[in-house]
Amino acid sequence: MAALRDLKARETAGPGNDDAAELARRHLIQPWPYAGSVGSEARALIGEGDGIYITDSTGKRLIDGPAGMWCVNVGHRREELARVMYDQAMALSYNTPWYTMNAPSAELAKRIAGH
Repeated sequence: MAALRDLKARETAGPGNDDAAELARRHLIQPWPYAGSVGSEARALIGEGDGIYITDSTGKRLIDGPAGMWCVNVGHRREELARVMYDQAMALSYNTPWYTMNAPSAELAKRIAGH
């Protein structure tokens, strides 16, 4: 629990966290770089997101295009989404789609199908 508290304290320290940038440079493999450049290039350290924007460690506000492509297409910091994500995580964090099903997935499929 102390480790989780320490991690949370570092996360909330904000965009200027030099330790996080160094840790990412040394240990984080991101999806876009060529294998030969892993660990040799400095990457932008993103501190927070709001709507379609993210803010880097220098305070520069950027449109978060890739997030919309992948998994944040409704925007960052959506309180109503955070609430339902919390509720679902407390009920069932993950359920494999291969051999079983769950009620929220079935309801979403119905809504997507429009029936």
